Amino acid sequence: MAKATPLPVKVAIYHRIISGDISRVVAKDFRISQPTALKYANDVIEKLRGLSEIESTPSLRTFLARSLKTQSFQYADAPDVKALLEPILQPYLADAENIDYAEREGADHALSTRVSPTTFERFQVIVGQMAVERPDITPSAHLREIIEAYCEQGIVPAPTVSISDPKQARDTIVNAVTDLLRDLGYTGL
Repeated sequence: MAKATPLPVKVAIYHRIISGDISRVVAKDFRISQPTALKYANDVIEKLRGLSEIESTPSLRTFLARSLKTQSFQYADAPDVKALLEPILQPYLADAENIDYAEREGADHALSTRVSPTTFERFQVIVGQMAVERPDITPSAHLREIIEAYCEQGIVPAPTVSISDPKQARDTIVNAVTDLLRDLGYTGL
């Protein structure tokens, strides 16, 4: 089960986005997908809207009523809002510095951050070839189908011990998936 993302990390993501960082870059730095980074930033907006300090300050209430995109364009040019919001965010940002979130791996991390660049490139080639035959299906759906087909063969035992050589295990899995794709009729692998 994936670990829940701590609120201070979500606040750090939100702060970087409204401070002008491009969400794609922020997501990459936190090793998550861009949609996940945007979701976390919007989670923070919802959380902030419920705080008494926000509700009692009209300029903050107005600022947080805007979309994340609008906030990111206006934050740098709104020193009054910045002066009021920074003290509210600061304790969370300080806590976020002590959390080693980027080293965590979970379901909300993009595939490209969880496998080697070579493996990801090979996967992209496979998906590209598969898309010719089925242009209406997404890469994520392709990956799910590959994993489901692989597991249906009953080859994958449930792990009961830690893996002593993760690289070898990853290579074994990549080779097995490649073999499975060949068995399913995909060529050029």
